[in-house]
Amino acid sequence: MRREKLVCILFFAVLAASIVNVIYISRLSLSLNALISTAEAFAQNEQYDDALKTLNLAQADWNSKRKYTGVFLRHPDIDSINDCFFDVKAEIAKRENEALPALCDKLRHHISCIADMEKLRLESIL
Repeated sequence: MRREKLVCILFFAVLAASIVNVIYISRLSLSLNALISTAEAFAQNEQYDDALKTLNLAQADWNSKRKYTGVFLRHPDIDSINDCFFDVKAEIAKRENEALPALCDKLRHHISCIADMEKLRLESIL
């Protein structure tokens, strides 16, 4: 009976940690995507300095979570998000808007995917 209680406690602890992780990653994803959209809007209005500042805020927020994301996320996903940040920054630095919407969409997509992958579903467990 003692082992069963221990297994139940362990199961609920892992379940609670998973739920906290999903909430944390979802909030991070929403805040980063909002900043990216704001940076894109600034760039579309040719306010490139403000766009770069806003994108730097988003990247700084992402980088400040490096220890957490390095443990809980797949490293190829982290690398692709970092690459996308640099691609968007390069486009803004060139002061061009041609490829910017597609690059911002790609970055938002990668960030949204990490939140989707962390959700508790049968597919994510298997």
